[in-house]
Amino acid sequence: MNETSGGKRSRGKSGCLIPLVVSAVGLVVLMLIALRPPVDDAVAQARAIDLKNRGRGVWAAILIANNEREAQGLPPVWPDDVQYGNPPQPMQWQSAAQYFRYLMSAKNYTGDPRQAVPVNVPEERIVPDLNPDMLSGAGVPNAPTVEEFSDRYCAWHVARVGQNTRMIVPFLISKNVHLQGGSLELHGDGETLMTLDRTPPFGRKRVVWITLGGGCFDARAKYISESRFFGYDERDYAYSGTTNRIDVIPCRQR
Repeated sequence: MNETSGGKRSRGKSGCLIPLVVSAVGLVVLMLIALRPPVDDAVAQARAIDLKNRGRGVWAAILIANNEREAQGLPPVWPDDVQYGNPPQPMQWQSAAQYFRYLMSAKNYTGDPRQAVPVNVPEERIVPDLNPDMLSGAGVPNAPTVEEFSDRYCAWHVARVGQNTRMIVPFLISKNVHLQGGSLELHGDGETLMTLDRTPPFGRKRVVWITLGGGCFDARAKYISESRFFGYDERDYAYSGTTNRIDVIPCRQR
């Protein structure tokens, strides 16, 4: 009799524990669901910081190269300052990768910049401090080799800026920003939100951009109005009537 009653008591305790375990598991699941948005936001913010740092490095590498070229009597290599032909004309870049491949090509290259092939030795490049790893990030993979660099391994659209462009104008723009006919335009009072594509590096959640002056910015989609992106406040736009259109060299492969 004792053994039988003991067995019943044991089974009774197990039966009581099962609902407790189920409740605990349910509580953990609810906590994970509640924590997911903050965790996702933290991850996105970390990726944005990483991409800003890489973009700032790209900007700095070009700036250093331009300073060295100026001392040698050579023109800068901002996108709109690169010329080719007879007589020389500003380059009509077809993709962001074309521009960056040119910057990583040999200093003594004199052919069509759009056909330039990157070289392995950094010191021999037009922009010695630029490398493919600086052009990827935030979910955009690194190029296996410098020669294989293409739009697939590039995180950026590139604005057609030059030495006479205002410093607040964006230069590098994360390639999830939607382009309309190869340009970005400021509409009306500039309060329209930027249009984003469901593509890397951030989809429709966030934008990162680097200005020609070296400013690094990122914003969540719901805060990125055209006026903020273009660098105008309402008074500046109304008073100066300055550029409200940016021509962009697209990163074609998303």
